[in-house]
Amino acid sequence: MSAGQASRSLGVPLNYVRGTPGNELFVALPNVRGSVLSRRSDGLYLQFGKGRLIAWKGDWGTLPQ
Repeated sequence: MSAGQASRSLGVPLNYVRGTPGNELFVALPNVRGSVLSRRSDGLYLQFGKGRLIAWKGDWGTLPQ
Protein backbone atom coordinates (compact mmCIF):
# COMPACT_ATOMS: atom_id res chain seq x y z
CA MET A 1 0.00 0.00 0.00
CA SER A 2 1.36 3.41 -0.96
CA ALA A 3 1.01 6.63 1.07
CA GLY A 4 -1.71 7.87 -1.29
CA GLN A 5 -3.67 4.64 -0.96
CA ALA A 6 -3.32 4.74 2.83
CA SER A 7 -4.58 8.32 2.93
CA ARG A 8 -7.61 7.44 0.79
CA SER A 9 -8.33 4.33 2.87
CA LEU A 10 -8.20 6.24 6.14
CA GLY A 11 -10.11 9.20 4.72
CA VAL A 12 -7.66 11.75 6.13
CA PRO A 13 -4.48 13.39 4.83
CA LEU A 14 -1.12 12.05 5.97
CA ASN A 15 1.18 14.53 7.69
CA TYR A 16 4.92 14.17 7.05
CA VAL A 17 7.01 13.55 10.19
CA ARG A 18 10.46 12.64 8.85
CA GLY A 19 12.40 10.56 6.36
CA THR A 20 13.71 10.56 2.82
CA PRO A 21 11.52 10.15 -0.28
CA GLY A 22 10.11 6.63 -0.31
CA ASN A 23 11.18 5.97 3.29
CA GLU A 24 8.98 8.39 5.20
CA LEU A 25 7.15 8.39 8.50
CA PHE A 26 3.69 9.97 8.37
CA VAL A 27 0.99 10.53 10.97
CA ALA A 28 -2.73 10.37 10.22
CA LEU A 29 -4.88 12.35 12.62
CA PRO A 30 -8.55 11.39 12.87
CA ASN A 31 -11.17 13.90 11.80
CA VAL A 32 -13.47 13.59 14.82
CA ARG A 33 -14.02 17.24 15.67
CA GLY A 34 -17.59 17.72 16.77
CA SER A 35 -18.27 13.99 16.99
CA VAL A 36 -20.31 13.09 20.05
CA LEU A 37 -19.23 9.46 19.79
CA SER A 38 -15.48 9.98 20.04
CA ARG A 39 -13.40 12.07 22.44
CA ARG A 40 -10.07 10.75 21.27
CA SER A 41 -7.63 12.41 18.91
CA ASP A 42 -5.03 9.66 18.67
CA GLY A 43 -2.64 9.69 15.77
CA LEU A 44 -1.81 6.68 13.64
CA TYR A 45 1.86 6.60 12.63
CA LEU A 46 2.59 4.96 9.28
CA GLN A 47 6.14 3.94 8.28
CA PHE A 48 6.87 3.54 4.59
CA GLY A 49 9.89 1.81 3.08
CA LYS A 50 10.60 1.78 -0.64
CA GLY A 51 7.28 3.56 -1.13
CA ARG A 52 5.23 0.85 0.59
CA LEU A 53 3.64 0.64 4.04
CA ILE A 54 5.88 -1.50 6.24
CA ALA A 55 4.70 -0.68 9.78
CA TRP A 56 2.11 1.26 11.74
CA LYS A 57 1.59 2.23 15.35
CA GLY A 58 -1.26 3.97 17.12
CA ASP A 59 -0.49 6.76 19.58
CA TRP A 60 -3.00 6.10 22.34
CA GLY A 61 -1.44 8.58 24.75
CA THR A 62 -2.78 11.85 23.31
CA LEU A 63 -6.13 12.41 24.97
CA PRO A 64 -7.53 15.92 24.55
CA GLN A 65 -7.84 17.99 27.71
